[in-house]
Amino acid sequence: MQKWIRWIICLILITGIVVFLNLDKEKVVLGKTSTVSFEDDFLLHIRIQQTEEGVQVQNSIQYLGDDTVVVEHKQPLISVSYNTHSFDGEMVQRQMSNGSIYYQPKTDLDFPEDNEYIQIKVKCKVDGEDVEFEYKEKIKFDI
Repeated sequence: MQKWIRWIICLILITGIVVFLNLDKEKVVLGKTSTVSFEDDFLLHIRIQQTEEGVQVQNSIQYLGDDTVVVEHKQPLISVSYNTHSFDGEMVQRQMSNGSIYYQPKTDLDFPEDNEYIQIKVKCKVDGEDVEFEYKEKIKFDI
């Protein structure tokens, strides 16, 4: 009978440890990939990862429309920041057809002091029409 009690106690301890570790992982948003729809025909893909220096954000847009379109923008197409956005780089033009993915350079950010959100803004012209889209992603750190 004592042997069974030891096995039950061990099983309860192991289960408790596994549950605790999984709950801790669910609190960490970094490493998460998000996909957000905007302007009916576009998807914004975002991957946020924690690095030793702070946060790295990988992003792209994907076009799902039927017609071919021209996307015109100043660099960057997708601005990633804790507070303000800047679109003052050189002008770039790109043709996109159904399924095209427009990858952007990775953005490295320091650890934020107070902010728990990363703000993402897309600003461009699609076939001459202004398009602006803003999105916020809540972040938590595993430190």
